[in-house]
Amino acid sequence: MKHWFKDAHFRSLLKNSSYLAVSKVVAAIAGIATLAFAGRGLGVMLFGMLVLITSYAKAASGLSKFQSWQLIVRYGGQALALGEHEDFKSSTGFAFALDVVSGIGA
Repeated sequence: MKHWFKDAHFRSLLKNSSYLAVSKVVAAIAGIATLAFAGRGLGVMLFGMLVLITSYAKAASGLSKFQSWQLIVRYGGQALALGEHEDFKSSTGFAFALDVVSGIGA
């Protein structure tokens, strides 16, 4: 296992991963501090209203966000590999329609 740390690519991977981990920790601490300042500054009623608005926005975003590319990769890619071009067209058409409907709904 010592020879792993002699590899420049592995050390670069560890260094970049540590940057990502530290930035996540800093972002979490900053988020908690932001909540604390907002709670103190707004008071109980306004802070509750802020939490309700934020929760509603996240729920609406989660309901209206579809990952239609997964449909194309999974079913369209399979159909394309088998040479079934009509199935590929129908899967991409359905994904496009899903995107349009979710965009209009949002």
